[in-house]
Amino acid sequence: RLTPVLAIALAASATALLLMAWRFTPLPPEETNLQVIEGLLTGRCESVEHGLPAAWVDRLTQVRTAIAPHASPEMATKATASLDALAKALSEACTAPAAGALSRQLIGPLAQPSDLRRLAEGVRGWRESPWIAPSAWGDGRALAWSPSGEALFAWRTLLRHVPLAAWLPGWFGGDFRVDPLQDPGVRVRGVAKDETTRAMKVEAGTVSWPVTARRVGRHWVPSAMVDRWIGWQADLDPSRCNAAVTRQDEERLVAGLDAVTAWIQSWSQGAGTPAPARAELPWWVP
Repeated sequence: RLTPVLAIALAASATALLLMAWRFTPLPPEETNLQVIEGLLTGRCESVEHGLPAAWVDRLTQVRTAIAPHASPEMATKATASLDALAKALSEACTAPAAGALSRQLIGPLAQPSDLRRLAEGVRGWRESPWIAPSAWGDGRALAWSPSGEALFAWRTLLRHVPLAAWLPGWFGGDFRVDPLQDPGVRVRGVAKDETTRAMKVEAGTVSWPVTARRVGRHWVPSAMVDRWIGWQADLDPSRCNAAVTRQDEERLVAGLDAVTAWIQSWSQGAGTPAPARAELPWWVP
């Protein structure tokens, strides 16, 4: 009569051991780091989070959940209006005398004025994105959404002007710059390993950079990124994500969109500068 009970107990014990082994077994460092890099380049938030340590994901989820209740419908409407104004400015810039110079300054050396029209369409595609509405950050809508078509082209154009190597060290090297018109074909190769670190090499297009990763939970994360995350802990405290901080972030989004619009309009009027106003976009890389 005890045989079924013993069988169940053994099965439960074996399952528990397997689950423990799974939780503590490190993931392949090349695959997970490639997943993060490609997820960022294509705007796939879920893919990025799958490549992050569980503790990091938990903290980011707490922050998003804390911000969502404080989101302002008024600011979401302003953000949509700012996107419309930016798309309009890009459409008008297509026929301006400086259209060629602007397209190269904004998109890359191989860009044509027609690419400004593509970019305008991509900006319009962001009107329905839950990314620009913090109220959608807490229920998973923003995490599940990713840009496609010309909206992805707009995302990659934005990344061209973001200091990726400074914000996400290890995952991106200082010589890498996003080209919205070309897929860099990212690869991550293992070079060496020991008990505490993994040495890898990231190749993206014609550039490459070394990465030394250390284990965080089941993941191998670039050491420089681990240090950066530690420095972010104070800012990623959910208790700080109150109404005032949320409103400030919403206002920065609208101000940044308006700054890019004004910059594009200045190019259309023959008074272009290398970058938008630094007051609103201090991180912009010309």
